[in-house]
Amino acid sequence: MGLLDNVKSRKDAEAVIALIDELLDSVGEQRKRSLEIVGKWVLSQLSGVGSEISIPGAMSESKAAEFGKSHLCFGKYEGVLIEDIPLSYLEWLADQTDFQCLTRQYLRSMKALERYRQETPP
Repeated sequence: MGLLDNVKSRKDAEAVIALIDELLDSVGEQRKRSLEIVGKWVLSQLSGVGSEISIPGAMSESKAAEFGKSHLCFGKYEGVLIEDIPLSYLEWLADQTDFQCLTRQYLRSMKALERYRQETPP
């Protein structure tokens, strides 16, 4: 592949990324993740640029591999490797904003403050 082909492929990849970014801004979280996966596949199909392009907000490949080797510590798949959990469940789990919100609120509560005092050495 010559230099001109590489430049064209790079421009094509940048155009695809711009389109994906635009789409991501206009959809819900579950569709956003689906578009990210599709976008990554499309980018991998562009010759000469696949490994040097990343989707904004995505984990690096090495971090994703490391994360995939961790075990879920609660719920339906407690003790199961992240990489072995169905993506549909991970998508559902990621969308549980109520859980995130409640956890943040709890961590700001007086009850949590008491626990911080007990668990933190003087």
